[in-house]
Amino acid sequence: MKKYDVVALGELLIDFTENGTSAQGNPIYEASPGGAPCNVLSMLTRLGRKTAFIGKVGQDIFGKQLKAALNEVGIDTCNLMMDEEARTTLAFVETFSDGDRDFSFYRNPGADMMLRAEEVNIELVKNTEIFHFGTLSMTHKEVRNATKQAVAAAKEAGAVVSFDPNLREQYDIPLIMLSAGKEGSRAYYKDMRVEVKPFLQENTIETTGAGDTFGACCLHHVLEYGLQNMREENLRQMLTFANAAASIITTRKGALRVMPGEGEVRELMGKR
Repeated sequence: MKKYDVVALGELLIDFTENGTSAQGNPIYEASPGGAPCNVLSMLTRLGRKTAFIGKVGQDIFGKQLKAALNEVGIDTCNLMMDEEARTTLAFVETFSDGDRDFSFYRNPGADMMLRAEEVNIELVKNTEIFHFGTLSMTHKEVRNATKQAVAAAKEAGAVVSFDPNLREQYDIPLIMLSAGKEGSRAYYKDMRVEVKPFLQENTIETTGAGDTFGACCLHHVLEYGLQNMREENLRQMLTFANAAASIITTRKGALRVMPGEGEVRELMGKR
């Protein structure tokens, strides 16, 4: 048995999301902990999984807030580095009327880009069932080298490698999950394609973190049942649970701190 169920590497940042208007007519922004990899880990932790994060934040007020947030939700921060020169990455989120959003990143450079290969705790990577990372950790030389080293170590140790990409071609991947917002979700496994309808909410606030919640639930299913010999019913159950959890998070602000528990997700599923 390995110590961790899922270890993730990548960005940890502050999401500034609109939260009303001031008396002067100016938008008010709420500073929430964010970053896709840690959103994924937060949901997995809520589902009872042991998780850890590898990354870097600034040695500043936001970096300290982010480390405290991860500790609060139960994510291991033993390999969260603090950079004394680069500042913590910030993202300002514009939310549209349909709940979709656009991001403006302040990251030139952000501390997450400055993670070096020698700062990655390889023993941590070797001691996990699943290693998860995303596209943003491949955008700068230092963190790209760190990510490649971690992926190689995870593969060598026999871990399942999970990647959250922007849209691009996929090769030699046994299971692909696709979240499609209001259209639901889809899974591709061997020669099977399974689609499941969404759980639409009347009181959706925004969709930040919904995809991360979806992905976390899919990883939870893989940890529970493995990647071998999946049947259509297994995939349908996985997608239904993931859709329901993602639906719940669209009714809340600040995904990392407010992930739903399993009981809450299954209660929504029972209403269908």
